[in-house]
Amino acid sequence: MPEPRKPLSILHYSVLFAAAALLLFAAFGWLTATELRTLRANVEQSNLKQANQELERAIDRVRDEAGKVAAGFAAWQEVRQQLQAPQYYAYWRNHRMMSAGILPDFVTNAAIYGPEGRALDSHGNGLLPASLDPAALDDQLAGIDQLTLGPAPQLLFFRPVAEAGTDRVLGFVGLRAPFFPLLYRLNRFRIIDTDTLRLRAVDAEQIAAAQMLPAFDYQLLANPETAAMEQLMTTALIKVGVVLGLVTLLFYPALVYLVARPLHIIGQHLDHLKQSTGGMLLRQLHHRLPVAELEKIRRSLNEYQSQLYEVHNNLDEKNRELWALAHRDPLTGVANRRALEDYWESIRDLSTTLHFPLCFALLDINHFKAINDSYGHQVGDQVLLAVAENIARVLGSHHHVYRLGGNEFATLLADFGPEQALRLAEDCQAAVAEHPFEHLGIEEPIRISVGLACLEAGKTPDLQLLQRRADVAMYIAKRPGGRQVVLFTPELNADARGLFSSWASSAVYEAIASGQGLTIFYQPIVDLDAERIRYYESLVRIESENELLLPSEIFPLVEARKLESELDRAILRRILADLDKGKPPLKTGISINISGPTIVLPEIRDWLRPFRDYMQNYYFVVEITETALITQLGAAQDNLRALQQMGFSVALDDFGSGYSSLRYLAGMPVDIVKFDISLVHSLREQPQRQIVLGLAKMIEEVGYALVAEGIEDRATLELVRKAGFQYAQGNYLGRPDETPQPALAAD
Repeated sequence: MPEPRKPLSILHYSVLFAAAALLLFAAFGWLTATELRTLRANVEQSNLKQANQELERAIDRVRDEAGKVAAGFAAWQEVRQQLQAPQYYAYWRNHRMMSAGILPDFVTNAAIYGPEGRALDSHGNGLLPASLDPAALDDQLAGIDQLTLGPAPQLLFFRPVAEAGTDRVLGFVGLRAPFFPLLYRLNRFRIIDTDTLRLRAVDAEQIAAAQMLPAFDYQLLANPETAAMEQLMTTALIKVGVVLGLVTLLFYPALVYLVARPLHIIGQHLDHLKQSTGGMLLRQLHHRLPVAELEKIRRSLNEYQSQLYEVHNNLDEKNRELWALAHRDPLTGVANRRALEDYWESIRDLSTTLHFPLCFALLDINHFKAINDSYGHQVGDQVLLAVAENIARVLGSHHHVYRLGGNEFATLLADFGPEQALRLAEDCQAAVAEHPFEHLGIEEPIRISVGLACLEAGKTPDLQLLQRRADVAMYIAKRPGGRQVVLFTPELNADARGLFSSWASSAVYEAIASGQGLTIFYQPIVDLDAERIRYYESLVRIESENELLLPSEIFPLVEARKLESELDRAILRRILADLDKGKPPLKTGISINISGPTIVLPEIRDWLRPFRDYMQNYYFVVEITETALITQLGAAQDNLRALQQMGFSVALDDFGSGYSSLRYLAGMPVDIVKFDISLVHSLREQPQRQIVLGLAKMIEEVGYALVAEGIEDRATLELVRKAGFQYAQGNYLGRPDETPQPALAAD
């Protein structure tokens, strides 16, 4: 069945109606213009004939005037004297000829020729010929007129000099004058436009004056009669056009103004609202619309956008609070591991570009567990706080101290070489050693061990590599009798080979390459209202030598070796195999974790396409952590939208564990939001509980489904129920299992 044609808009129909009317007017105008062109051609033909006559008369007038001047010069007694006594000619020419008043000012040069046609000055003067052509002297008494061609055409005229009282020719005179100045001086033109009067380019250097007329090009002056007639016809056309336009076009602008234009404005606004990040930062529609129904739509849009903008501001404020919670260690107040990762992202590219060295320092409190066990956790917390303050004081404002967890601290030293880093580490060690811990009742000295790993300028920065090397150095530093401040060297790797086993690396490589040992455990996600399992999250495990590698052991290896996409591909193949075996149970679903490097790949759509064959019996969710979307955001958005169209739901995992959560929530195609364990556990204490409750309420009102992670006891389950979460996940509700059961794990 053919696809129905797309209907035309009001504006299109209006344009078609106006175009038909204008087409009729255009036909009428074309007929009138044709008649006008014919009339103009006849008038121009008549004017051209008159112009030729005008130019011919002007040339004749120039020749007549030139002939009179030449005749007068030829009759001058001194000219005859020069012909009779030519030995004085040069002196006479230079001092007498042009200044005697016989020649007018338009004559620029003159020469006298003997009866045989040679100039009395045998070399000529460069402006008139040195000799005349004998063949041109046949009609000696009539004279010769010539026009030289070039940028400034010159008129040359020659006349015979007769003996007084006889017809005997004694010689000739030749005169030279600029042609166009003489032409304009002696004539006034009524038809020819003198600004356009030009000589054509011809092969000859000179032409006879009698043949001048065909050699000219020119244009005619505007004919007032023709202009008046054209003006009359144009006025008539305009009047007819106005009448026709009023009849046919008055309806068009009214329709455009009242209906088409407001609809177009509203449509554009909706398109921008749909395409913008979050759809809440566009300016509102302020201009009132002339139609009541459209004005009601405008007001409704503005009210909706105002509410959305208010929600965005509230979310942004909560986001800043969450960022502080996520990037600060609550006990010591220093930055945490996530803050270190964020700082690394900013310093990594800068280090590569500016070529400065980097040093990573890992600082650990010696025998801290014994201190905690002997003096209690409260004293242990005070020790952690004092150590953090002393390290921060030594580092100063240029470097930050990060608490990685437990009694382990770290700092990243930009533009520091090994010697500087060693001195700074020793200063930190001395500051802690000198701190008066006695006031806490601790009798033993508190010391710290420091492992350093440095990277030369120009090397590609790798945080995991630096951390691993610092771990090796720390391992050596904590040995009994050691220096307690150790800088990593390649030789230390062999000494610390027992610390990092290749067993895990081999198991991960084998699982990715062949699938051997790769196992998927499924943890239920429970619908709290229906009290049943909605779907299962797939969690990767690797079995090797009767031991299971957990994600905490798998993913550091995978990320360090850039194997995220290869592992994701292997996991997808394993889940498909499990589906063929009927696990998890029918009419449930599976949540699949996709890493950041994988979600931006074009192939991800092909990798997930086989799951469509199971969608009749299963519900599928693609889980993306917020850190996965930091780079190549556009590619991730395109792939996620395509997966949604294929039937997958999209979940934003670990929400609240970073500053960018709300930005991704506003800009990414997401259906489900999974609150991070740390955020869920914040429900237990004030004031964090109010922040989480407010955040959950706002996100639920926008339309997202909420999942609470980390439900480990019934008290936490009741808290998330009251907070409005639709779904929950945790060991209390069901532990990860290789063969999931359809029953609910906990009441």
